[in-house]
Amino acid sequence: MILKPIPKIRPDTTARLFPPIDERTTMFWIQPGSPTLLDVDEIAENMYEAIPLLYPVDTDYMILSWNRIPIAVNYHTDVYVFVYDIVQLLEDIQTANFADAYVSTGSSDFFAQWWIRKEKDELVIDSHWDTVVGNYEFLLNERSRLTVETAVLTGEWLKLLRRLVDDLTSKSVRMKDEDLFLRTKALLARPPSGTEA
Repeated sequence: MILKPIPKIRPDTTARLFPPIDERTTMFWIQPGSPTLLDVDEIAENMYEAIPLLYPVDTDYMILSWNRIPIAVNYHTDVYVFVYDIVQLLEDIQTANFADAYVSTGSSDFFAQWWIRKEKDELVIDSHWDTVVGNYEFLLNERSRLTVETAVLTGEWLKLLRRLVDDLTSKSVRMKDEDLFLRTKALLARPPSGTEA
């Protein structure tokens, strides 16, 4: 499968492609896509080492929308770098004393920093974007603040985690250390924060 490169976006075209939004508008969603799966014969050290073994470089991207700006995230090269931080964040969010957190995605093609704080039933995320596929970090930095309901952010990230767990399970990928994998399954087994009775 050959993917066409995602074109760079010129600053003078952004107003047409991404119309202005009200700062209060919440727009965060994740589309996991349908990535190709490889057979994994070797035993991976852990979940983050298993992910790049499972997905080839040229496959469907995960799409993350931040304030109506779509961001392409590669399963092979990007997702494994920050999956631990997302699992840790979702675990922390569901604790009663959660107040704030910091997440850095750390990937060379998806490098962002998020400063997250809780305000009632919402999360306010101030971000800085260093690198994304398409080279339109400038636009993301113009729309750096995102306000999202806790349950919405949790539910959207669970889409990705469910994709990872289902794919690893379907290919019977073996891991020496299953701690992160089991923590991820535990998150999927309970309702998202903010939806409990």
